[in-house]
Amino acid sequence: LLAKMRAAKARGRLSIKLTEPESLKKGPYDIALEDKDALHIPIMPSSVTVIGSVFNQNSFIYDSQTTISSYLNMAGGITQEADKDSMYVLKIDGTAVSKRQFGWGFSGARLDPGDTIVVPQEVERIAWLREIKDITQILFQIAVTAGTLVVIFP
Repeated sequence: LLAKMRAAKARGRLSIKLTEPESLKKGPYDIALEDKDALHIPIMPSSVTVIGSVFNQNSFIYDSQTTISSYLNMAGGITQEADKDSMYVLKIDGTAVSKRQFGWGFSGARLDPGDTIVVPQEVERIAWLREIKDITQILFQIAVTAGTLVVIFP
């Protein structure tokens, strides 16, 4: 997941909310296209994607009654390494809504077709495990050295 996110390149995209053409005029989304700009209107997706620290990263058929919690359950639930407090939803319009800004009702929130639920991995836990591994290796090397010295100098 991290490799994919690092490899992603900004393409200079601009998300706008499209409504009836008549209501766009003189509104906040009435923007002028510049040289080599293109307007791409994707087909409305019919799925919601769950990625990150879940047991089964997948896309699921969109259901207007299904909550974030239900989609996470369909993905097998979140793993032990998941950073539960940093979950967020990438909305189909390009915006993001995090659990921290949404509050306690985040899990019960409804989604739009095309949204992606992202469950990041807890970085601090991984760093802590690396430190334990390093300490264990150092203690092992000290024990081997002490054992060698005992054999050489009885």
